[in-house]
Amino acid sequence: MTESKENPKCSALSLLEKIDELSIENLSDAVVQEMQEDDEKYDDKHIDKLKLCYKNFQKRCSFQGGQIVTWKKYMRNKKLPKDRQPAIVLKILDEPILQDKVPLGSTYYGEVSDMVLGIFHEDGSFLTFYYDSIRFEPYEEAF
Repeated sequence: MTESKENPKCSALSLLEKIDELSIENLSDAVVQEMQEDDEKYDDKHIDKLKLCYKNFQKRCSFQGGQIVTWKKYMRNKKLPKDRQPAIVLKILDEPILQDKVPLGSTYYGEVSDMVLGIFHEDGSFLTFYYDSIRFEPYEEAF
């Protein structure tokens, strides 16, 4: 098997190939072997990004209807709005919605949606979505 950096989505296929190739009968041995091969060394830049994410996640902003907002740096966890795309606050929810009906391993599990934003889609339509306000900042502060 050639040494290459694979997309994480392909790791299951890689694991199955490895099991077949090495004739490993015990799946847990194959998983451990795959995990050991995936170990990476992370540089200071990576650590600095993590610290910035922590700082951004701790910073709470108060929003009101009509305010223009955008994603905080590295806080985008949904497809829309795009990075740096302005969105308008349509509503701050009185009772936040807890995402607990999604699988436990989902990045959305436990996420709180506490505001509704509106954006223009590239086709010109106006769309509304629910978001966790902790991931946003006022648009004018972002630049």
